[in-house]
Amino acid sequence: MARTLCGANESRTLDQLRADVFAELLLGSNTDGSGAKADVHVYVDLTTLAGLNDDPAQLAGYGPIPASVAREIAEEPSSTWRRIVTDPLTGAPIDVG
Repeated sequence: MARTLCGANESRTLDQLRADVFAELLLGSNTDGSGAKADVHVYVDLTTLAGLNDDPAQLAGYGPIPASVAREIAEEPSSTWRRIVTDPLTGAPIDVG
């Protein structure tokens, strides 16, 4: 299935295509909202989320992602928000909501 996606306009490697095909099969690619849902944890500061700066966010299990991608995920209507306030000096959570 991954090989059928290879083409001149495809920038992903064959291994990346395989991973994407696997994820689609595992999670379902239904456009009607049915099927499995994935939890994606994005850690982003409020000023970046508000568009006041472009500091990178952190995608759990992956690493840094561009601020624009974090804002796109946050603006998705089906996104669920969990607020975690951290100490700016230590990074330790001080409030969860």
